[in-house]
Parts: sequence; structure tokens; C-alpha cells
Amino acid sequence: MLSTLPPIEESQLPTVPQQSERNTPTPSDTPISLPLAIKGTKDTSTPISVVAAIPTVISTPPHTMTPTESPTPTDTLTPTATPTPTITPAPKITCIQFPEGEFAGLWSAYKNRLGCPIQTLPVPNTDTLFVEQPFSFGHLFYFESKDIEFIIAKYGQGDSGPWRLFDDFDNFPDSYSCPEPQDIQPKIVNGFKHIWCVYPEIRDLLGWPLDIERDLDIELTQGFDNGFIVRDSDGFTNGMVYLFFYDDTYERVPLGPRIFLTEVDDNEEDDDDDDDGDNDDDDGDNDNDDNDNDDDNL
Repeated sequence: MLSTLPPIEESQLPTVPQQSERNTPTPSDTPISLPLAIKGTKDTSTPISVVAAIPTVISTPPHTMTPTESPTPTDTLTPTATPTPTITPAPKITCIQFPEGEFAGLWSAYKNRLGCPIQTLPVPNTDTLFVEQPFSFGHLFYFESKDIEFIIAKYGQGDSGPWRLFDDFDNFPDSYSCPEPQDIQPKIVNGFKHIWCVYPEIRDLLGWPLDIERDLDIELTQGFDNGFIVRDSDGFTNGMVYLFFYDDTYERVPLGPRIFLTEVDDNEEDDDDDDDGDNDDDDGDNDNDDNDNDDDNL
């Protein structure tokens, strides 16, 4: 059963204070100076705790080097000494006969290239027909004897060069065209004209003629196994000769002094030795006679 509360008297209620009127200050035009810093003010702000993120370290497995194969060593060749080249001496020329006359001395210097003489003496032009014609860059020579006939085309103005031999005149064409101008002087005639007109390569190498063909009766020729020697009119004047070798090359060289080559007989050498021995014996006899005379005087 609830108890009955006693009644509250009015005097026992708390008094509520009355709000008094407050005078709001009137704004002033005078500026207020504020301090730039407040000394002794304690910072009551709560610090913010920062948690740094720790990076996660991922371990990478170490790189394994793949071994490379070592190259197989190659055998080093031991250098061998280079053998000293030996000079093979030129074969000795053994001839039945030796050349005589104007070209004998020249043959002794070129005998390994010329070979043995077919003719012992040079053949003068009085016994043969020898015709020559000079050109801008060479010569044409015509030689004819009782059993030989040929034309030599020599190219170049130097002391050596090529040459060509023409000895088959039966195959020369009877008719041919030639670029020779009508007013050219001197003229090219006969066999020389055939060569110069029919063979354009020869014409280009020789050039234009400088003189007519001439037969001066002062030329000499001599044949050998591997070539021949020719003295033309210019060589007669200047002491020069041509050596034409059958390898299609020539040389123009001084003729040199005239010498005579003879084959020495071994028997003659033995006879000379015997004669020297006899002379020595005679000298010995004379010495003995002198000694006898000295004894008589004593």
C-alpha cells in the first residue's frame, strides 16, 4: 500500500534568480592592440600519433650464373724454317759451231736466249732482200732469201717490247679496203700495205708511216735456234741491233766491240802443256851445263 507524501509548501521551492539587464558596451573607435605572442600559454592540444608504415621486404632469390663452356684449345703449329731458295743455273749451251763476225760478242751475252747459231756469219743485204719502213710507233721489216720470206712488225719506240712475225703470204687477200687517205705521204705499198690495211690492230699499234720503204744494202741478219739478230739502217748509224726472240719479245741493245769466238781443242791444251814441260827440261839441262863450267873454273 502506497504511502501518502506530505504536501510541499511554496516556501520550500527554490528561488530562480531573475536575469538582470546587462549593459552592452558601446563600440569604440580606438583600436585595441593585441599581443603578438602569448607567453606562458600551454599548448593543450592533443598530439596526433602517426604510425609509419613499415615496407614489406620481399626477398629475391639470388641469380644463379650459368657456367659457359670453355673453348677447346687448338693445337698451335710449330713454325718451320723457310728453306733458302736455290738458284738453278741456266743450262749450258753446247753448240756444234760458234758464231763469227759482227754479232759474235753479242751472242756470248745472250746465248742462253738465242741458242746456237744457224748461220755462222751474219748475212749481208747484198745476198738477201731486206726492206724497212719506219712508222710513228714502230717499224716494218721485210726479209727474203732463197728459202725464207717474212715480215716483222715491231711495236713501240723503246728498247724492248712485242713484235709479230708474218710468213704466210699465200693467205693474204687479193682485195681489201684501207682507211689510208689518198693524199697521205709517204705511201705504203706492197706487202707492208697488206699488213697495215688487213690487220687493223697492227695499224693502230704502228701509226702512220714516217718515210717510204727503203733497201739500203747496209743491213745484217743472223739466225739462231731461238731468235735472230737484225741490224737496220738506224742501227748501222748508231751502233745498235735488234734481238728478236721467238717468245714474241725484242730488245734493242748496243752492238759492242767485235770479237772472235773459237772452240778450244782439249788436245791442243795438252800439247801446250807438253811443250811447257819440254822447255822446263831444257832449262834444267842449261843449269847443269852452267854448274860444269863453274867446276872447270875452280
